[in-house]
Amino acid sequence: MHVLLLLAALAGSPQPSPTPLKTIVNIRSREICTVLREKLAPATGGLLANDKLTIEGQLLLNRLGGDAQGEYADDLGGEGSLTSMDNERIGDVVSAMVANIERIEGLLNQASYRGKDQSEGAAFDRARSGLERVLARQKDELNILSFVTVSNEGNSVLAKRDPTGGVGRPEPSEQADLAPVALPKELWRVRQVVRRTENDAAPAVSHIVEVCR
Repeated sequence: MHVLLLLAALAGSPQPSPTPLKTIVNIRSREICTVLREKLAPATGGLLANDKLTIEGQLLLNRLGGDAQGEYADDLGGEGSLTSMDNERIGDVVSAMVANIERIEGLLNQASYRGKDQSEGAAFDRARSGLERVLARQKDELNILSFVTVSNEGNSVLAKRDPTGGVGRPEPSEQADLAPVALPKELWRVRQVVRRTENDAAPAVSHIVEVCR
């Protein structure tokens, strides 16, 4: 992961321009380094941002299960205020991940090596493929978080009683009629897969970083 952090830093921290020289001789930009700076590094930054979001999502799933125990349902038997807030925050994580994933997909789809050096072309292919595999596994994390939010929204609606059948509003029950979905263990398992996939991608990325230093 430290290699991926270094790659992201290359994109996010441009160096100040040196004092111009009177004579500039044989200065060329390498195609592989241009691709690194413009596509691969920003994509990696997005992957790292998703890692932080899934850590937040993990904490929220852990909290969701605890908040649901002993919490009072709302007046109609739906989810209580704490679980409702947890679900809203998980929804915010989902929205942020969706935006990141769309941006990363665009960068990787646009990334291409047009140079003539076959070894650099092969290095680019390995790096992009590695980052695409990481993105695919992060989509698995997104699917879990999305399932939780959608399921809990639906369950809360199903659990609500019709208040029009009697006089006044029904008394709140100790718990909602349908327990919320949390899945913290499932997300944790997929996060470990993502970590291994990132470690597998690191050598290919590291090679390009070293070439362009």
